[in-house]
Amino acid sequence: MRHVSTSTGDQLVNALRALGVNFLMGGKGTDESLHTKPSRLIAELAQSDEARLRLSLIPLFLEHPEYASRVRGVARKLSPSAKLTPE
Repeated sequence: MRHVSTSTGDQLVNALRALGVNFLMGGKGTDESLHTKPSRLIAELAQSDEARLRLSLIPLFLEHPEYASRVRGVARKLSPSAKLTPE
């Protein structure tokens, strides 16, 4: 899967907030669709160009451990670079 994010940073922050993950500042309002699609949210966070958004996967999984069951399926579709966090 090539990095093709359809969500903005603010939309990702809004989705996290809607799920009770208040790790990041920014975003306004709520994103009514992204937070209801865990696999898409995980993929878009993992593929984000912003380190803060990639890092937010940790508090997402701490708040919603049930999302961990989706990681393998999402990871199969990600590019190798999206599976690693660059230094």
